[in-house]
Amino acid sequence: MGLTNPAPWLTEGMHVDMVEYVKHIRAAMEGMFLEHFSIDIVNEMFSQLLVKLPEVFHKMEKAYKDKIQSHYVLRRK
Repeated sequence: MGLTNPAPWLTEGMHVDMVEYVKHIRAAMEGMFLEHFSIDIVNEMFSQLLVKLPEVFHKMEKAYKDKIQSHYVLRRK
């Protein structure tokens, strides 16, 4: 069975706005973090995420694309 791209919208040249991406992550997770940490710590954590994320984004992107591909290949068997 040949491998195909099961998610064509995940193209190689796709640009991700890191600031917008972190805003979405923060909107989803901030409430949970605030139950355990002060607002200063949460602000610092998301500031550091914004700095670190561009360094590791290509690894994350490759990992989820590989997982999607594996899911569809195994599902077809």
